[in-house]
Amino acid sequence: MTLWAALRRRRLGQRRQERVNARHHDVKGSHQAVRLSFTGAVIENIIAAVAGIALLVYLVYALVRPERF
Repeated sequence: MTLWAALRRRRLGQRRQERVNARHHDVKGSHQAVRLSFTGAVIENIIAAVAGIALLVYLVYALVRPERF
């Protein structure tokens, strides 16, 4: 193996290790932050679903009883 090949292999190994360390840190350190962001997204989806259902109910009621509008 040439010197350049050895250096390239070592550099690739370091990059791979950095990716593993970054993922490992995410699992250990910021798990709570990820959980909170998912909770926020779920709450937004629930609010959007409730608003959509309310709009559909309003439109159906307006079609059934147009004289009230």
